[in-house]
Parts: sequence; structure tokens; C-alpha cells
Amino acid sequence: MNTKIFFSGLAAFFASFNAHAWSLGEFVSCNDINPQPAVIFKSSYGKLIHDISQSPEFVNNLGKNSPVIQENGLLTAGVAPITTSTSFHIKKAILKRLDNEYSCIMPEEIEIFIGYKNPLIYVSNKYSPQSCEFSQIIRHEQVHQRINKLTLEYYLPILDKTLRKAIDEVKAVKIRTNDEADKKRGFEELYSYYHSRIDPILNEFKQARDNEQKKLDNLNSYQHDWSICTRYKERVEIEEKLKLYQDETPSSEEK
Repeated sequence: MNTKIFFSGLAAFFASFNAHAWSLGEFVSCNDINPQPAVIFKSSYGKLIHDISQSPEFVNNLGKNSPVIQENGLLTAGVAPITTSTSFHIKKAILKRLDNEYSCIMPEEIEIFIGYKNPLIYVSNKYSPQSCEFSQIIRHEQVHQRINKLTLEYYLPILDKTLRKAIDEVKAVKIRTNDEADKKRGFEELYSYYHSRIDPILNEFKQARDNEQKKLDNLNSYQHDWSICTRYKERVEIEEKLKLYQDETPSSEEK
């Protein structure tokens, strides 16, 4: 056997092994690293806007097509749409190098928003702002928006606690240090962890809100609202007739 060839091959083997040994990051996990980032939790109800300029057709179609408020009636005279808004933003992140090729990516600061945008109340322009019907419609829609606000206020502490717990439990993600596509994948993986924890609570919140809204939107509720105006008109008519009768009846002095 050619000794020179044997030792050359052996040297090449160890050289290859030693070169690969420097890529230990390939075998090291980031699961033991818990970054515990700072959490900024924000929420807002938004600025409520009243719009009483739209046609009955516009308001009715909006009521039928709204993904938030589905009012069941013959014609929708008012609607109270609102947009639920959620966002998770890793504002700062850091890389912990494992070796020249691999790193652990971890969030350092996360900003979260859960709330509403564009709360609106539409009342058909068919009704005069001085009318009883207008007052009842706008009161009804204001109750809808009140339910939205109260449900959010009830669930905010639950959402806040659940999110902070989820974030504390999320580990760092391993990526190739100089691979931008892999870095993007690492961020997407972190976001997927957060969504998997918070989405069930968000769905519970939305379902609870919709259930409360349905209690307000039913035939009995509508009939009650309109009966108030019916009784009001009847009372006004009676009062006007009494006044007319008193004006026409001569007083004792006139006799």
C-alpha cells in the first residue's frame, strides 16, 4: 500500500471533518432561548361618526351586505357598521449568532393593536331629525355601538393577558444569518405562533359581541321601538284635540 497516498487521504478526511465541525449551528436548536420581548399593547374604539344623509336604498343595502351588523327586518332604516382591527408588529428584533452560518432570530419589542376602526351610524334620510322615528332609529344604532364598545372593554384584559403569556412562551427561531428569504421565513414563523394563540380568543370575542347584537335585533325589539312612536303620535293627537276643544268651548265669563 502506498503510505503517502494513505496519509494524504486521511488528511483530506480530517480536513473535511474539521471544516464541517465549524457549522455546529446546523445542529444547535434555538428552542432554549426565550427572548421575553417588551410588549406595547394598544387599543382604540375610534371616532364615532353619524351620517344621516344617505338614501333609504343605500342604508338598506348596507344593512344587508354588512359583515358586522346583520339586521333582520323588512327594510333597514339604520345600521351601525364597524371594522375590527388587529395587528402584530415586531418593531425590534435581534440576531444571536450560533456560528458563521446560523443565527437565532428573536423579537426584542412587539407592538400589538386590537380595537375598532371607522365606527359609523347611518340613518336613512327618509326620516326628519325632528321625528320620533329618527330618534328611535338613532338610539337603536347607538346601542349597537355601545355593545361594540363594552364587549371590547370586557375582552381587552383577557386578550392582553393571553398575548403576553403567548409571547413569553415563544422561543427564538433559527435562520441562516445571511439569507434574507430565510430571515423573512423566521419572522413569518414567529407571527404564526402569536396568531395561533390569540386567534381563538379573538374569535370568542367576536362571537360574544355578535350574540349580544342579535339580542337587540329581533322582531320584538323592532315592534317595541315603533310602538313608542305610535303611542307618542296618539298622545299628541289627543292633546291637540283637547286643546282645540278647549279653544272652541266658551269660558264662563264669555257666557
